Amino acid sequence: MAAAVQAVASGVRELEVLAEAEYAMLKAGSGGSPFRPQVVSGSRSLLTHPSASDKQIQAGEIVVIHLGATVEGYCAKLCRTVAVGDIDNGQRAVYELLLKAQAKAIAALKPGIAVDEVDSAARMVIEESGLGKSFLDVIGYGVGIRQSEFYPIIGKGRSDRIEAGMVVDLLLPTIYRQDIGGPRVTDCIYVADSGTELLTDYPRQLVQAE
Repeated sequence: MAAAVQAVASGVRELEVLAEAEYAMLKAGSGGSPFRPQVVSGSRSLLTHPSASDKQIQAGEIVVIHLGATVEGYCAKLCRTVAVGDIDNGQRAVYELLLKAQAKAIAALKPGIAVDEVDSAARMVIEESGLGKSFLDVIGYGVGIRQSEFYPIIGKGRSDRIEAGMVVDLLLPTIYRQDIGGPRVTDCIYVADSGTELLTDYPRQLVQAE
């Protein structure tokens, strides 16, 4: 992630940022990405499953960087948002809102809790802001030999339960509104009997690039 962030600048192509990130991960020991990594900027950040392109990053845009790595067959993922110069205050507010929702969801994680309750902890933050209708119904997955396991799926109305020993990712969605949407943040969390451990240690605040 640090290599990707360092490469972000106005006029640089999304694919160039991704190339720096993938090279750094491979040098560090990754066996390759477990999914199609994402470096997307501007309006492309609202795409649900995007990929990096030849688009040049522009000042005033956000850049969403979603990376994955594998070690000995196991997966990890990390997503951060970079502001290039001065961005819309609404987008800054959305990122802070997502951070608050993520923190509430992580705090709710514990063995035995229903995934719907974890989802509700995050969703309440979004709904109180008036943006609930622009938020997806799934906010996370189990992470293991797949980057998104089918158990547990953390989302609205789901009945799976969190168990000790699980690794999950939170928070997947953004706010899907063209005027303010796009920012994202995702981390991997280990669930133990005694509490949770954030496995990704890259700073979670909005990253500022000139």
